[in-house]
Amino acid sequence: MDNELVWTGDDGTTAPKRKTQRQRIEGEFRYQILEWLSADLDTSYTWAKFVKNGEAVPLAPRFLAFGGMTARHPSGLEGRLQMRSVGNRWGDEVTGTDTIFMIPEIILAIGASLLLIAPVIGWRGKETKAKWAMVALLAITAGAVIICSWEVEGLDQTAGYSAMFALDGFAIFFKLLFIAAVGMIALLSDDFLRESRYSAWEYYSLLAFALTGMMFMASGVHLASIYIGLELMSLSSYILAGFFKNEEKSTEAAMKYFVLGTVSSGILLYGISLIYGVTGSLNLLTIARAMSTIITNDALMFGIMLLGAGLCFKIAAVPFHVWTPDVYEGAPTPIAAFLSTASKGAAVAIFARIFYVGFHQFQLDWSNILATIAALSMVLGNLAAITQDNIKRMLAYSSIGHAGYVLLGILSLNAMGLRGVLLYTLVYVFANLGIWATVLMLRRHEYAGER
Repeated sequence: MDNELVWTGDDGTTAPKRKTQRQRIEGEFRYQILEWLSADLDTSYTWAKFVKNGEAVPLAPRFLAFGGMTARHPSGLEGRLQMRSVGNRWGDEVTGTDTIFMIPEIILAIGASLLLIAPVIGWRGKETKAKWAMVALLAITAGAVIICSWEVEGLDQTAGYSAMFALDGFAIFFKLLFIAAVGMIALLSDDFLRESRYSAWEYYSLLAFALTGMMFMASGVHLASIYIGLELMSLSSYILAGFFKNEEKSTEAAMKYFVLGTVSSGILLYGISLIYGVTGSLNLLTIARAMSTIITNDALMFGIMLLGAGLCFKIAAVPFHVWTPDVYEGAPTPIAAFLSTASKGAAVAIFARIFYVGFHQFQLDWSNILATIAALSMVLGNLAAITQDNIKRMLAYSSIGHAGYVLLGILSLNAMGLRGVLLYTLVYVFANLGIWATVLMLRRHEYAGER
């Protein structure tokens, strides 16, 4: 079904208008739809112009919503521009074809739920099987990602769904990277969990839920879907950081991570709200198109800075890094490895997608600030790491330095820079996992590298 535009003149007359039709209004004015800029969940953009006596008078992109808005032509003609839905607003609902794009996430979410309830249904005493159940779930999820990446070629998504979720090469790369990283962390956690008195089923379930959020982050092309994935990952990470509930350091790490993490989420949400207020959409492509018509806007720039600050917290860039050393030191070592590798990689993925796709039109406005953050992260991270006598704190400061390096690729905003971000993240994740595996090995030999 199509949407219908209606112009209501001052005299009460209406003139229905389709996307590609022109309609005369009061004999001399007419309104033309030149381009649909988005098919967001509850808003739309159009590029409009009035024509008087054969001469076009361009107007700025207009925000259209149910109930309409008052539009004023430079000549003084006023009227009300409305969008009226004919049937379903976006023409179709989510179909079975759409669900193919999300099959890996659906499988992983169901598997994580089953891992969580496994002790309740009689598997409480079978902790050794939790690891292999987790490995099997990750293998099935990886296979689903690969198969779906083949099956979705040539398939069309509905408008509302495609505005939220994408299964492109960028998303597939990061999803497989996250699955591999979490799989290695699951294997590294086996001996660690065997020595503890906590439930392995709960531990692996939380890792699976965190991975589900990370996979949504990788595929998100809408700030709402990206934020939901980010919070699912963050909430699971808060619990995992305090997984050793009876140990003071672990509880302290979880509390610091939770408090500072919620503050950063609030800052990020405030930035998103400002961006939505200026551009009228949360879809990254629509935001980019709206920004192409804006020369300067203080509210938009402030929103980008707040959103960037929230993302810098997630990748532990200076000056949003203060939580990192304490959390890494207090969290269980496998979880510190998770935060340093997979979690940071997910934050890099959304950082790159948001700034490459959504904010490239405003590069000159935010690039200097981001360059300063990158430089401070590289300098402070590496200098502070040298002075540490705790290996986990040293690796925490090292990850801060690496956040500065990866920001350089985001700053470039070109194909070479994006390839650099992907390659650097790939190498960093596996190299850092190797270092954390060494830390776990030293711990088994009663040398944990702590004071």
